[in-house]
Amino acid sequence: MATEPTIAILNGAYKAQQSRTSSFLSRLSDYWALTKPEVNFLILINTFAGFYLASTNGSVNFHSLLAFHTLLGTLLVAGGTATLNQNLSRNMFR
Repeated sequence: MATEPTIAILNGAYKAQQSRTSSFLSRLSDYWALTKPEVNFLILINTFAGFYLASTNGSVNFHSLLAFHTLLGTLLVAGGTATLNQNLSRNMFR
């Protein structure tokens, strides 16, 4: 009988931790959707194609680290731009 309140407290702590985790995952999912990953994937494909075609001798002189940094920078800029666009649209049409 003395352990019932302790178990109730532990169950409450577990539920609070579970709701924090689900809240974090929900927020992370919302941020992911805000960056428009489908559109950014298409942008990355075009960036890589342009980078590859602009390299001097195709795959002979291809700089993979430079290509990675170019794609990462493009992804960050495109994600930030999509987020800014969503924010401006939300504030503009209130």
